[in-house]
Amino acid sequence: MMICKSKPVAVPRILFCLLLVFASTRAAHAAIDASVTISSQAAGGGVFDYTLTLNNLPDSTSSIESLWYSWIPGYDFMSSSPLSFSAPTGWTASAQHVTFYTDGYSAQYVTTTAALAPGGSLQFGFSSLVTPTELAGNDQVFHFYPEQTTYVYSISPEAGVSEALVAQTVPEPSTLTLVAFGTIAGLIGIVCRKLRRSNPVLVNRLSRLSKP
Repeated sequence: MMICKSKPVAVPRILFCLLLVFASTRAAHAAIDASVTISSQAAGGGVFDYTLTLNNLPDSTSSIESLWYSWIPGYDFMSSSPLSFSAPTGWTASAQHVTFYTDGYSAQYVTTTAALAPGGSLQFGFSSLVTPTELAGNDQVFHFYPEQTTYVYSISPEAGVSEALVAQTVPEPSTLTLVAFGTIAGLIGIVCRKLRRSNPVLVNRLSRLSKP
């Protein structure tokens, strides 16, 4: 915080000093620190069900009332519109469609009665023909912006305190299961190889016992 000296100064300088104090105080009491993850599951027929998990981290100093996925101001990223939505109680969901740069779509969730407080977490869903591969890439026009760019706002979209972030992909449950089995199998293989080297006699006895 800037401290103004007490010696006589011009009025404009005093006003400037007060504005700085006001701005720094406001910034110190209104900031969002959030994270968003996304998981997907094939639903058949080329449709994917997506789940967005929004975390308003404990060090945030502002609640969240708006989540806008796959979007930057003036540019929607997804190649097709979401087919359906799910949202927490008190939130509404809608597909957004702006054709300024390209014929893209995004998913927007808004509330005025059930804001997400710091330290809280909420889940949002949508189904779409857009594939996880597309969402994991960059935008289709500039090939620069991650397609999973997400904005969160303390009040209505494009108002209040905001934060821009990129949703992080969480593997499907089936993928996690395969990875877990692969890891366990690999560990067993390593143990067996070490056992053969350190105690081949014991390994031979175990092999004989396992035979009918």
